[in-house]
Amino acid sequence: MNKKIPTSLAILIILLVIAVIVGLALWICPEKETENVTCTQEAKICPDGSAVGRTGPNCEFTECPIVEQNETADWKTYTNEKYKFEFQYPAKYFLTKVSDEEISISKYAEPVEFGYFGTDIKIIQNTQNFPPEEWLAQHRTDFGFGENDLIVGLERIKTGAGGALKFNETGFNLPYAVIESNNLSARQLIIISGGEDSDVFEVIIDTITAQP
Repeated sequence: MNKKIPTSLAILIILLVIAVIVGLALWICPEKETENVTCTQEAKICPDGSAVGRTGPNCEFTECPIVEQNETADWKTYTNEKYKFEFQYPAKYFLTKVSDEEISISKYAEPVEFGYFGTDIKIIQNTQNFPPEEWLAQHRTDFGFGENDLIVGLERIKTGAGGALKFNETGFNLPYAVIESNNLSARQLIIISGGEDSDVFEVIIDTITAQP
């Protein structure tokens, strides 16, 4: 014969089950108590000139906007009025102008001898109107290359002043470029030879442009 559970006990069991379920739900997904925090009305000036205030439960300053640094902002510009070209170079470097045909850039305040220490720019008379590749083969001794020095990495590139032949030599492992400037006659070439700081050489190659 089945025994019936008293109604009061059944209700108690149901209430206990409900309480356990509710308790588990609150334990798994606890409610976050929100507090209304009033922050002081201070402002912090950011590097770009804007201002940010305090916010959040800890009243911390909002992050300043990220400002991209313009590394070329203080670069200097050299303009060659005679041969109608210009280029930029970092402000911390010094430019020595021997003539319109010979310019050198180095990190030394005192003029340095043309060659290894500075990045040199020369205007060369190409009287036989050779293309850069043939001119280089005919005049390699003009660069001071030794008999055992090799010309490697020959590469045709484009610059803002015209097409160029870029290469390295194995003696001092320095970069060179021969530029056929858009504003020079076919019998003249811009020769750029890199010094001990190859970054300046690359800057000049990237920024050189022909002028009207």
